Amino acid sequence: NYPIASLMTAHMYTSTSFEEVGQKLRHNTAETALVWRRGLQPCIALCTEAEALLMTCILDGQSLLEALDMQNLPGCGAFDFQDWLQRAVAQGLVLGAKLLH
Repeated sequence: NYPIASLMTAHMYTSTSFEEVGQKLRHNTAETALVWRRGLQPCIALCTEAEALLMTCILDGQSLLEALDMQNLPGCGAFDFQDWLQRAVAQGLVLGAKLLH
């Protein structure tokens, strides 16, 4: 129920201003955050509902195809897998892939 991604990125990376975070707090803006490590460095980023669903499905052991099929559910919003994959690899979020039998 809080703008957690904006709050943390304002402290960690200065990519978000504290004025912007304050405005989001006053307006009760909720955010979904993705948290991961790059080596020992903690990372956090704002995450859309569609990205959160994709990551949850994959972490629950579903195949990529199954996870992407979930993106077609009502309420998920538009999801650009190609854009997400490029950002995820660049950020060190995707480290590899394996075939599921």
